[in-house]
Amino acid sequence: MSTSSSISIQTYHANCHCGLVTFSVRLPDIASSKIVSCNCSICTKNGYLFVYPKREDVEFRTGELQMKSYRFGQAKKAHKFCPMCGTSILIDFSEADREIERQVTAVNLRTFVGIEQLIKELDLKHVDGRNKLGPAYIEPFPQE
Repeated sequence: MSTSSSISIQTYHANCHCGLVTFSVRLPDIASSKIVSCNCSICTKNGYLFVYPKREDVEFRTGELQMKSYRFGQAKKAHKFCPMCGTSILIDFSEADREIERQVTAVNLRTFVGIEQLIKELDLKHVDGRNKLGPAYIEPFPQE
């Protein structure tokens, strides 16, 4: 039987497509973790799959200050991406309303080195962000 004291912490290396943004993330083994797949508008358009490490467990080697931010809806969570290649890196929860959210960062698992070899085997937790998060997204081009 495993206990929280026996959880193995792994270090994962990650980067954007062009290599401007490089970082590492410390997490329990992702093969046995729940990975969040949300259907809200931004997650769908960016193809996000999220893990939620503690803020202090995300360490940037390069590009942290160069990342650009996009905010929408209530504008409290900055979606950060590489300004060169556009890779979506993370969501910064540091300004979230709830204290528990401010302690973590939502990191796009798709940036992890070698993740394509594991992605089919991961345990995805599907979240209905489309209906639970607000305000509702309005398509810029109405459907006909």
